[in-house]
This record gives sequence, C-alpha cells and structure tokens, in this order.
Amino acid sequence: MLTIYHEYIFHFVKNSNYYYDVSWLENVTDSDNRISFGTGGKIKNIISSMDFRENILRTNGNNMESLRKACKDAGFNLTHTSGFPLTVPLIAILTTSKENDTVLDIYNGTGTSLEAAILAKRKAVGYEIKPEYIMGSEVRLKPYLSKESDEDSKLVA
Repeated sequence: MLTIYHEYIFHFVKNSNYYYDVSWLENVTDSDNRISFGTGGKIKNIISSMDFRENILRTNGNNMESLRKACKDAGFNLTHTSGFPLTVPLIAILTTSKENDTVLDIYNGTGTSLEAAILAKRKAVGYEIKPEYIMGSEVRLKPYLSKESDEDSKLVA
C-alpha cells in the first residue's frame, strides 16, 4: 500500500548569526546514492534527502508499529497513525543544532523528534495537547530517561 505523507521542516532564527552545518553529511554512508550535497558551490546545501526523485524525501514508512505494540503492552491503545521515520527530524536536528543544544517540537505527537534529538545528544522539549499522544511519548522515551535524572526527566502535559 502506498501512503503519501509530507512534513514541513521550519528553521526559525532570531538573527542572522545562526547555526547551519551540513559537514556531517560528508560522513554519511550513502550506498544507494540518495543524498545530494548541492551544486558544488561554496556552501553545501541539502537538495534532496534519502530519495532524489522529484525532490521528495521518501522513506520506508512510519515508525508507529512497534510503538503501538509497546503502548498496548503498557495498557492503552495508541491511535496516532502519522509518525514519521527518525531520519526526518534527524536531518534538521543535525544540520541546525550542536550537541547539548535544545530542540523544540511544538507539535510533539508521540515524540519522534524528541527521540531523534536525544539520539543526537541534544536536549529536547515537546508540546502536545492530546493526553494519548503524551502517553505514547512517555512509552517511546522511557528507555532514554535515566534513573539518576528522573527528577529532571519527566514528561508533563
């Protein structure tokens, strides 16, 4: 089954002195030739990621199936269906932030962007109004919350 989704990625900055670095792309192994590094100018830009056809990011699918199972094991039914692969927020996070920076997701959903931020060694803050999705975020992020820092690592609605 083919499902078409798209995600907008916004990079808001307060002034012209902002962080934007694509040098990490030089270390990416791309055996399928799906990442383009721009046109060879002085500044490298991500022209397309993962699949170059029609300048659209194409991935194998969302990341919800294992989360739905984990939520069911935790005692509730997660109905959220539009989770995206970690690679979508990870590209933006690695390009526009440094280790220990804070990543903000104002439409947290079930915490995919927060998980990507944590994996990229960033701090993460997410806002979500649906209690079910917050519970899904708690299930998704529980493995990353250390026992030593439980006081500071709580998810709050």
